[in-house]
Amino acid sequence: MRRVELPEAVVLRSCLAYLQARGIFAWRNGSGRARFGSGSAARWVQFGVVGGADILGVLPDGRILAVETKATCGRTSPEQDAFLEAIRGAGGVALVCRSVDDLIEGLEAAGVRLGELIGRAKCEGREMR
Repeated sequence: MRRVELPEAVVLRSCLAYLQARGIFAWRNGSGRARFGSGSAARWVQFGVVGGADILGVLPDGRILAVETKATCGRTSPEQDAFLEAIRGAGGVALVCRSVDDLIEGLEAAGVRLGELIGRAKCEGREMR
């Protein structure tokens, strides 16, 4: 069976909704830069960490969670790889997810007991495990 092509924005929203439905404290982590002012008074302001994951959170056992979401064929940048490796090196859980199924598999592999979190919830008409 062919895998459905999912845009990154859909993957991000779906993963964040899943985490929130399971009672995992998580939020969208914005990063980038913006220009303020105009002419000679204009300046660029950097916010967030270069390569920072799309979603950050805190797992029930206190570990930090970093989720980099990608479209089905998307690839991580060297900066994103370095950020995720730093999270792992600090004892956190760092995942690259192209679907909610990737998120579930990664959480289970990290020892997060999803069945023990706030009961079962429904997302888009499907029961979540």
